[in-house]
Amino acid sequence: MQRRDNYRLLIPVFLPANCFIPTPNGDEAAIALTDISIGGLGLLGFNPDIELIEGETLHGCRIELPSIGIIHCDLLVRTQSDITLKNGIKTIRTGCQFIQLSNQNETLLQRYLFQLERRSK
Repeated sequence: MQRRDNYRLLIPVFLPANCFIPTPNGDEAAIALTDISIGGLGLLGFNPDIELIEGETLHGCRIELPSIGIIHCDLLVRTQSDITLKNGIKTIRTGCQFIQLSNQNETLLQRYLFQLERRSK
């Protein structure tokens, strides 16, 4: 049972989604999504161009949802934990919360969640 206000769905390997976070030098750091819900998302791995710190707000993020569209949002870094993948590789999972999603972005996110749910059945 999940201890969350919103049900989260795992991002399947065959339908990957990425979050692009602005870096201090003006570029973007791309980090793969591991899971997503209407309240937030999980990022898998790390990028040497950006440090993700619990409690930090990430402004101007872009999330590309396959066959749905792009969400522009701010994210609050909530948790970080070390994990070991099935192939034995150790990495980091970072949990982030959406900050005030617009109605348009929330609609795109709901469509993506519906698409993920439909494909998982």
